[in-house]
Amino acid sequence: MADFNKAYKKVTAAEGGYVNDPDDAGGETYKGVSRKANPYWVGWVILDDLKKHHPKTFESIAKKTPQLEKAVCDLYKKTYWDCFNLDNVPNQLVAEQLFDTNVNCGRLAAITIAQRTVGVPVTGKWDNNLFDKLAAIK
Repeated sequence: MADFNKAYKKVTAAEGGYVNDPDDAGGETYKGVSRKANPYWVGWVILDDLKKHHPKTFESIAKKTPQLEKAVCDLYKKTYWDCFNLDNVPNQLVAEQLFDTNVNCGRLAAITIAQRTVGVPVTGKWDNNLFDKLAAIK
């Protein structure tokens, strides 16, 4: 069965740390978690507090803050992994691809790409048929 921790390590390694690029449509992000897409995420409270009290060094402190790392991990697991029941996908690469696409493109895009990939009608809806087709990929 697919291992969330392996997938999580890959995604967060690619996502990096804190970014607030005005030219980035995602806006302010931390380890790929966008404030626009996740405005009520508990991690923003932690980061905002760090920015307030340590304006010049908050990024390095954030990297060493266990409750912030846990908040990132919990969000990714609940919002981007569990929604597709990826713990029960036998193929790690299939699970990782769906997870990564969900993180970077959103749920609808992840579903429609998966539907095209396995050759089922593109409805944008997650269902047992799609899950079974993905789980059958060797």
